[in-house]
Amino acid sequence: YIMLAWTGYLPMWLLILILGRDLFIVFGALFYHYLVSHYEIQPSIFGKACTLIQIVYVLILIISLSGLPMPTWAIDYGLYLVALITLISGIHYSVSWGRKAYLLKKNSV
Repeated sequence: YIMLAWTGYLPMWLLILILGRDLFIVFGALFYHYLVSHYEIQPSIFGKACTLIQIVYVLILIISLSGLPMPTWAIDYGLYLVALITLISGIHYSVSWGRKAYLLKKNSV
């Protein structure tokens, strides 16, 4: 994603969204682990779907850039599908961790 954005084949906002989500997950997990409670990292179904869709989209884009025919709609709509699932996944992790922290605090009081 970095090289595709750097060379102009992906918009920079998508790279920022993807890297931002990943950094949010890493720092969120560290924050939760050290400030709230021990945390076992378990990917969510949205996280797995995000990874799958990101990989498939990059493959479609690279195949297209190699000169092999790919449907234009897959490239155009795939970009927005990647953005949407990335947002959904990030929000899901945030809500899940927030709920766990809330329930843990509520039960400890």
